[in-house]
Amino acid sequence: MSTNSSNIILNFFGETVTTSKPESLDALRESISKLFFFSPEDAKEILLTYNENGDKIMIENDEDLKAFLNSKITTIDLDISQTSQIYKKNMENIKQENEKDKLELESLLKRQEELDNLAEKEFAKDREEMGKIREQLMELRKKQHEIRIRIIQGKQKIHKEKIENNKKITKLQKKLGLPITQPKKLPKKEKKHPHIKTKHCHRMMPFGFPCFYPQCITEFLKNKILIIKPLIIGDNSF
Repeated sequence: MSTNSSNIILNFFGETVTTSKPESLDALRESISKLFFFSPEDAKEILLTYNENGDKIMIENDEDLKAFLNSKITTIDLDISQTSQIYKKNMENIKQENEKDKLELESLLKRQEELDNLAEKEFAKDREEMGKIREQLMELRKKQHEIRIRIIQGKQKIHKEKIENNKKITKLQKKLGLPITQPKKLPKKEKKHPHIKTKHCHRMMPFGFPCFYPQCITEFLKNKILIIKPLIIGDNSF
């Protein structure tokens, strides 16, 4: 920051402000009060120093200020003493804020514990009911398995008895000279496949792509076997 011969720089922990050279120490502290928003009482406690050839020199009276103004140095550093009321009030504010944060933290931790207990108690009945349902499902699966085994064994027993009965019937029919009757066979159920009606006959090509044919060659293709030649990369024979 550039200054002329009638200005000085006030540096308060990196925050710099340019102001005119004061005529006295009281005038300087009044400027500090206005520029950095300190009360007049707090401004009086601000420590004023400047750096000359690596030495930190205090400004405590008008003579010290005059020596600074006569030097080539233009920056005054502002600092706060640990014995000042500003420092004590700031530490008190920090302490109060920390106490407030501690109380809030304790309250949140307590509420967190309450929520954990609430979740444990609130859904205890539901978990118990879920356990009962799980047991019922296991019992039903067991019963379903028993019924399936009973059906399979019953069918096997009936089938075995029918075979033995048919043998006896055939034997008696031969003995009595009667025509031998064949055991009845249950008709097989035909599986119906869904058919999509379109205006064109189509057959499935490799990879599931349908190949459509006009109606004029539909009848021709019905009795023909479709030979699919696998596609080989680099084959130019087609």
